[in-house]
Formats: sequence, structure tokens, C-alpha cells
Amino acid sequence: MDNGKGRVVRLAMSVLAGVGVLALAMGQSARANERRIPAAACHYVYDDAGRDVSSGSQVVVSGVGTTGLPTLTIVCPVPSDSTLEHGAVTLINVHGIMNSGSNSSSACAKDYGDAFITCGASMPWSSGFGGAAGLDTTGWTSNPFGFPFISSEVSPGTALYGVYLAN
Repeated sequence: MDNGKGRVVRLAMSVLAGVGVLALAMGQSARANERRIPAAACHYVYDDAGRDVSSGSQVVVSGVGTTGLPTLTIVCPVPSDSTLEHGAVTLINVHGIMNSGSNSSSACAKDYGDAFITCGASMPWSSGFGGAAGLDTTGWTSNPFGFPFISSEVSPGTALYGVYLAN
């Protein structure tokens, strides 16, 4: 048989446990899903850049001698899964350094069933360290079933470090 004192103790412990859980829940703010894509995942759009493009912890464009073009296109594939679907991304930052010339990046998605590629507006890079912050996401939101990637037009003297995504 249970006495009244035991019930009071159990009730008090239940209330304290509930207050503790509530305090923990209130102390934690909602956190966005984030993803960082290292430069090692990025590559020159064609396989003929030779020594003008090197990759590893960063993608470095040292010249454009083999292509003769003023800029080279560097592509970074973007995973799109239930953790962070590309159609739900609200923030895209491309990180790198631009020492000369002009660089720009855009968020694009290859359509699933045809040859079309949809891109948001191109965003210029800031000079020096930084890259392009706040890329236009309409290329992804208008094509949520496509295959997402970041396309960057970069000039010699550029190093691309990676891409940051969040919703």
C-alpha cells in the first residue's frame, strides 16, 4: 500500500523532471540545416585545363593558357537529400579569394528529364578574400527535382575554397 508521502515525492520528482526538460528545450534555439562543400568536390568544367587549374583543399586557377579564355568555369556539385533539399536552400555563399580580374557565381540545376539547365542570377565576387555571398536561389527553387550545382566563372589568380548552404 502506498502512503501519501511517497505519492508527494513522486509527484514532486515528476514536476521537477518536466521543468528541467522544458528549461532545456527553451534554452535551445531552432537551428537551420547547413552544409559545407569543400573545394575538393569542385572541378574545371572540362578536362583540358592542364596545369592552369589545380585542386585539393582549394581550386586554384593559375592561368588560362590551354584554353585561351579570359575566365574558366569551375563547377561544384551540391548534394540534395532529406537533410537539406536544394529547393529549400535560402542562403548560398561561395568562399574564395580573387586577386585580379572579375569572378561570378550562380546556383544552377540540371533538369531531370531534358537538357535544360536553370540558373539564378549571377553574383559577382568581392575582391580579395570573401567570394560571393547570398547567391540567387531561384535556379534551385524553380527546379526542385533537378540536379543542383554551383557554377563559377573565375579569372587567373583565383582560389575557390568551398560553398556554404543553409535554410
